[in-house]
Amino acid sequence: MKKVSLLLVLVASFAFLFSCHKEEGGVIPSIENKITGYTLDTTGVLQLKTSSDFDMVVDMVKLYYVEDTEQTHIFRIDADSIAFKNVLVPKGGGIVDTIWGLKPNTAYKYYAVFEDFTPLVDTIADTLLNWKSVKTMNPGIPERVKADTAWINNDTLWLFGTVRSHWRPLMDSIGLTRDLKFEWGTEEAALDNNVVAQKVLDTIVGGKMEITIGGCIPKRVLTGAAKVWYRAYAKHAWGDGEQSSEIKSISLSAK
Repeated sequence: MKKVSLLLVLVASFAFLFSCHKEEGGVIPSIENKITGYTLDTTGVLQLKTSSDFDMVVDMVKLYYVEDTEQTHIFRIDADSIAFKNVLVPKGGGIVDTIWGLKPNTAYKYYAVFEDFTPLVDTIADTLLNWKSVKTMNPGIPERVKADTAWINNDTLWLFGTVRSHWRPLMDSIGLTRDLKFEWGTEEAALDNNVVAQKVLDTIVGGKMEITIGGCIPKRVLTGAAKVWYRAYAKHAWGDGEQSSEIKSISLSAK
C-alpha cells in the first residue's frame, strides 16, 4: 500500500507540474483575447489595441500590404510584408513601428498576423482575407522654409534657417531628410552652390516638426567676394514636395 500511495503521489505531483507549466504557457499567448484591433494610419504608423491590464510582448507581428487597385480578391502572394519581432505592447495598446516602404497619397489594403511563443507559421489560407483599407497622406510641400541669420566665426561663414512641416514627410527610415540645405552664390541671380545642413535641431511645435538647420562655408572659398546671397531649401523625404525660402544676404565684412 505504501508503494502504491507513493506512486499515486508521484503521478499526482507530475500532473500538477505539467498543468502548471501548461497554464503558464497559455496566459500570454492568448492573443485573440488580448489584441483587440490594429490600425495602419495615414502616416504609415502601425498601432495595436489590447484589452490587457499589463504590458505584453508578442513574439511576431507580420503585416501584409498591397496597393489597392479595387480588386475584389487580393492574395497574400501579391502583397509585400514586414515582420516585427519581440514587440512590446503597452497596456491598452501602442505603436509597433512605421512602415517606411509606403508611398504617399496612395490607397493600400493591409492585414496583420500575430504569433507568440512559436515560429511564424502561415495559418491563414490564401483566399479572400479580411483586408483593411487606408490611404496615406498627401505631404504637399514643406509648410514653411525660412532663411534666418548668418555670421562669420573662425574664418567660416555660417548660414541658418528653419523648416516646419508634418513629421512624416520630413523623415524616412534613417531619420530626417537629407534634402535640407542652403543654396548660395556671390550674386543674387546665381545661387548655384549648395551647402547641406550640418547642424539640425528639431522640436515639436503645435503638433508639427520645426527644424533649425545650419550650414557652413569656409571663408577661403569666398576670396574676392564682398557679399554672399543665400536661401534655405527643403525637400520631403516622402514625396517630391519642395520649398525654398526668401533670399537673404550677408556682407563678408560683417563680424
